[in-house]
Amino acid sequence: IKLDGPIFATGGGAHKYADVLENLLRLKIQKFDEIECLTRGLRAMIKREDSCFTLLNTRFAGDVGSAREKLWTVPVKVSPNNKGFIVVNIGSGVSFLHIKGDKYE
Repeated sequence: IKLDGPIFATGGGAHKYADVLENLLRLKIQKFDEIECLTRGLRAMIKREDSCFTLLNTRFAGDVGSAREKLWTVPVKVSPNNKGFIVVNIGSGVSFLHIKGDKYE
């Protein structure tokens, strides 16, 4: 594989497999903190009006099976106030983050 630049990676796998990817496959891995990337991305998303939405799965009466289901996207306006907002991140574990401005806990 020939790449012009590094592969960007986050999370535990980025740290766990970086040596294998760099030594065996000769790839350059640039690791980033997963939670920092998540919070920075979310702060950028909420600045765009059309980037946040929720999914609703509606099943019509009498219909059975996934072929008869319809998935709807509903826009959500996120306007962080002085209290910030809470994000639940589900991966190999679950993280609850309180994001307020440029900080999180």
